[in-house]
Amino acid sequence: MARDAFVAGPPAEITAIWREHLADGQAMACEALDATTAGEQLRTALTATDRDDHAPVSDDFAATRALAWARAATLPHAPRATAPAVDRDALIADFLAAPERDALASDATTAFIAGCLVDFRCEAGDGLPLRWSPTQVALCLLDWFPHHVTADRATVAWVPAVLEAWVAYAGRRTGLAADHVQTACAEVRYLEGAFLDAVEGVAQLGPPTPSAGLGQSPAAVSVPAVEPVGFAAVYRERLRAGAQSGAS
Repeated sequence: MARDAFVAGPPAEITAIWREHLADGQAMACEALDATTAGEQLRTALTATDRDDHAPVSDDFAATRALAWARAATLPHAPRATAPAVDRDALIADFLAAPERDALASDATTAFIAGCLVDFRCEAGDGLPLRWSPTQVALCLLDWFPHHVTADRATVAWVPAVLEAWVAYAGRRTGLAADHVQTACAEVRYLEGAFLDAVEGVAQLGPPTPSAGLGQSPAAVSVPAVEPVGFAAVYRERLRAGAQSGAS
């Protein structure tokens, strides 16, 4: 999902400032992309934002969205490929037998929530339900789950714990670095109260919209390990400071 767009300098400069913006204990993975891969990821992210009425975008995104789309349109397109097949039931069964779920609720409750997590990743993108980040954790807890899943209070109370266990399980399965797994798990704990408030708020407005993908086979996605909106604000502030300094 695209949450912000802005005019920036050379990649090396952006990466250096982004690393400075990281709080103690946060981690960021950087990966070089070819133009085709970058174009596909940009267009997928922008499309996901356009389709989400509750997308948590920055205040400036509306003004720069068209610019981002224009830039993405100049990048090459990859041949259309089918998303990798995922055996949803086998994945959930493997999770139920994994050490990460030992302290969780009953198999029925845990399996239901795990199925919802797989469905979220399936509806969100590219067929990779074992790839998670703090941003995906936030989108799942604060937006997707409250608006797409109907569950009783007892089940809802278990969602953060099951999600944290799922993120740890997914990290072990994919070989994700321990610090990245810990950062995503910490985001789950940090957002637990906000998640329960979001579910309660939606419940007061009426039942959530049923998710078309619930209970069906997967197809899901991945995201960055750092909040881009906060970084963009820091970068813009640096640009303003540089402009003022050059003018004086």
